[in-house]
Amino acid sequence: MRPSKYRSTRHERGFTLAEILTVAVLFGMLLSTIAAVIPAVMRAPAQMQSQVDEVNAAALALYKVQRDARQSDVGGVFNCTTLPVPLCSQQIGPPVPTQAIAIAGNDSSQFFSQTSGEANWQGYTLYWLAPSASGIGMDLMRAYEPQVIPLNLGVPQFTTTQAQTALTLALLLASPDVAAGDVRKLQVGVTPANGIIALRMSAGVNRGDQTELTLYGNTYARN
Repeated sequence: MRPSKYRSTRHERGFTLAEILTVAVLFGMLLSTIAAVIPAVMRAPAQMQSQVDEVNAAALALYKVQRDARQSDVGGVFNCTTLPVPLCSQQIGPPVPTQAIAIAGNDSSQFFSQTSGEANWQGYTLYWLAPSASGIGMDLMRAYEPQVIPLNLGVPQFTTTQAQTALTLALLLASPDVAAGDVRKLQVGVTPANGIIALRMSAGVNRGDQTELTLYGNTYARN
């Protein structure tokens, strides 16, 4: 039996204009979603690596500050400002925000005398926050400046004047070392009674955003 004309016509009918337009719109939306997602997926590994690199850099910078503070004397660690002028004082108690740190010591391998075994005080190691070269955030800079630190019966006589002079000279350097990038906060405090130097550092993750990693470290002054 032959199929009816009605059934043959229905079987051969194509898509309507409305159906084609609907499919086209849905397909366009799908392509737009894929185009928006793919770049983010491709950037994810690079962003993760950037986070790891900045965390490692901040941890290494904190270790360097701790190492210099450990070799110092609790009386030779000063909180300082860089603007409007370099000024230094000692923060006794919990750590507070600071723009710079001055740490008395010796930047050579001969910090301790080979004959007497006593510490050979020769100057100050300076750490300070400065605008990064990229213009995004602040970097932690490091420099060492020799200063005359007199001894009285073998006891070093640290003064804010020495620290301020060393910091002033460090700020004039054309290209100081960068200890860590995107360091947003620096805090220091000392407790002379037990020789503790408390350090805190907040570093950015993904340059320019608002994510922070705060590292803590308490160091006992060796001298």
